[in-house]
Amino acid sequence: MDSDVRTDWKCVFCGASNLVRTHSGLFHPLRNSHGPFIFYVCSRCGSGLTLPPPTPESLKELYASFQSGLPEFHRQITQDDPQVGITNLCARRIAKLSGRRTGDRFCWMDIGAGGGELSAAMLKRFPNSQGIAVDLHEQPRILYGIDAVHWIRADINADDFATHIASHADVVFSISVWEHVTAPDSFVQNLIRLLAKPGLIYLLAPNYGSPMRKILRDRW
Repeated sequence: MDSDVRTDWKCVFCGASNLVRTHSGLFHPLRNSHGPFIFYVCSRCGSGLTLPPPTPESLKELYASFQSGLPEFHRQITQDDPQVGITNLCARRIAKLSGRRTGDRFCWMDIGAGGGELSAAMLKRFPNSQGIAVDLHEQPRILYGIDAVHWIRADINADDFATHIASHADVVFSISVWEHVTAPDSFVQNLIRLLAKPGLIYLLAPNYGSPMRKILRDRW
């Protein structure tokens, strides 16, 4: 399409269909084989997206080139960062909100598990628990040899990824993922389908005070 405005696609956050092209010929900054993409901005809420979206095959190839879901460079520069401790913080908050104690036996599910850090933190805090960790790439090294965590490769941008996982958990959590999925509403609906009743869903987005959250309010 030659026009700088597209109306045949809708913004995945607010649903508007007036998308303005801002950049063309973009490639992944660390993998120049991933692309090219055209970047559009929603004229209503300001959200950005690439069109056409990357295919599942190209995403699998991209993640396969990373280490445990992230470029090695990113892991090197964050390994000594105090913010890495957010995994322990999340494990403590999940324990408090769910009412689970250290020795309890229950099942949890880590959606968009990345490098497996939070899964490992959960198992350390709840050694009798069983976990399911889900992401598009292969199992990260931190979870090698841990029988209590079952790794499932799944595309969490798929409309029905809960069907592929085909399990339920007492606690379902997803950290720093919600703001990256292509359909936030569908993503949360799948989390609900994965939850045993009663249960707890725990979501953490890195910047709840962002302008985007204030614009979209409940939809965000």
